[in-house]
Amino acid sequence: MTMHLRPDNQSNITGCCFIGIFLVIFYAIWNVIKVVARGIWYIAKYFAIIIYYMVAWPILLVGYLWRRGGLYRVASLLFFIVIVMSTVISVIISPDAPPRTTTRATDVPQVSATAEATSQPTATPPNATATPVPTATREATAVPTAQPTAVPTTRPASGSLPLPTSSLTSGITRPADTIPARVVRVIDGDTVVVNINDEETRLRLIGIDTPESVDPRKPVECFGIEASAYTKALLLSKNVYLEPDPTQDETDRYDRLLVYLWIDDTTLFNHKIIADGYAFEYTYQIPYQYQTLFKAAQQDARTNQYGLWSPTTCNGDPDAPSTASVPQQLPTATVAPTATMTADAQAFPCQVGQIKANPNSGIYHLPTGQGYAQTRNDRVICFGDEDAAKQAGFRKSSR
Repeated sequence: MTMHLRPDNQSNITGCCFIGIFLVIFYAIWNVIKVVARGIWYIAKYFAIIIYYMVAWPILLVGYLWRRGGLYRVASLLFFIVIVMSTVISVIISPDAPPRTTTRATDVPQVSATAEATSQPTATPPNATATPVPTATREATAVPTAQPTAVPTTRPASGSLPLPTSSLTSGITRPADTIPARVVRVIDGDTVVVNINDEETRLRLIGIDTPESVDPRKPVECFGIEASAYTKALLLSKNVYLEPDPTQDETDRYDRLLVYLWIDDTTLFNHKIIADGYAFEYTYQIPYQYQTLFKAAQQDARTNQYGLWSPTTCNGDPDAPSTASVPQQLPTATVAPTATMTADAQAFPCQVGQIKANPNSGIYHLPTGQGYAQTRNDRVICFGDEDAAKQAGFRKSSR
């Protein structure tokens, strides 16, 4: 007898087959997920254990030595003190500037820029008490100099001339939404302090990097003091305008406001300091708004050997021997001899009664201060009064 399946029975069998296949696949996937999750769990667990011992090993070691007793406890205390002191020192002493890229003295891509043909500044012979003054686009400002100290130029002593400045212009104008401010202090070539609505704010200028001049842990780099004097000449006690960059963070890791700084409607200081050869173009991780313009300014300064690109200064290398324009000792011819201005060991290298300023720390010391006698390196700057020291960008020692 031949059996014939009814159509509804065939459908039931097919449905059962599909359900069975689905369950098998689901079970297989579920087992794979369990195996993977178990593996991730074990890896995370042992990774956490490794991290724990990497972080906690000093505390565990101190505890182990303490439990041993006797001299081991003394060793544990000494070890604990060393750990605490090293941690505090590492927090207090931290770098004040982001690391430089390696492109500052290497080939820079050729970028075209609009240049206006203007007359070069007239060269004037240097003298014992005058400093070559960099000029802004619209007005000339005198470099605040300490009296009666002398600041020679960075050129060789024989036949030296003031450093030329670039005629290259940015070709852009100040946006309408910039923030008005007043520069109250210059830290170094690329860092200033401004007053905004009666509140002081520290700025880090976008797109530039000047040679180091105030970091006490580093030697003064070639053209560092010149770059700082340039910034003081153009910005100190001036009304300026701040422009943020939407492509960059609002502040850096040292909580300094990141901005472009406009001197007037057509002069962007960040561009001008590069064009005149007092700063390198600097890109920190993300390209900024005026990067192409700044790279063109650097290429022009390098081609024309302005500022730190000159073979007679740094030749583009900040690690070259510094040509800093600070005298090692106050020339005796610049000070009128008086009854009180006699040689004194504590006042060296200045005259008695003068204020000593250390360009490495940015601090000045009064003759009655604790650190006055100890401030006697070959880079000390001498001032006749506190106003001159403050005008030059130094701050008073707290001791």
